Amino acid sequence: NNWSNTGDLGDLQLAGGAYFFGIGDVDDYSNEIVLYPNPSHGSVYLRMVTDTFDGNVNVLISDISGRTVLNAQYNLNATDIIRLDSDIFTSGMYFVTILGEGGEKAVKKLIIH
Repeated sequence: NNWSNTGDLGDLQLAGGAYFFGIGDVDDYSNEIVLYPNPSHGSVYLRMVTDTFDGNVNVLISDISGRTVLNAQYNLNATDIIRLDSDIFTSGMYFVTILGEGGEKAVKKLIIH
């Protein structure tokens, strides 16, 4: 077989039919949460704006290099506020990711001075 002419291979078919996935298929729930103060010199608060993240959520905070500084689960109501203590942060940029039990995902950038 000559792999230099991949046109001879035809279309790729996955079992069950054709599958398409684009970046537009991912829902962004970042407007459903507020992270404040941002930038911050200390503790930070994470507030839910709607009931999108009611129930069990996972909060993952990673620094700019991808190192996880917090991975915690919370059981939330729409009006809950999570306090993120300043002792987990050093100066720099972080990404705060919230994952809902229904697959909802929100990502916020956080700056610590």
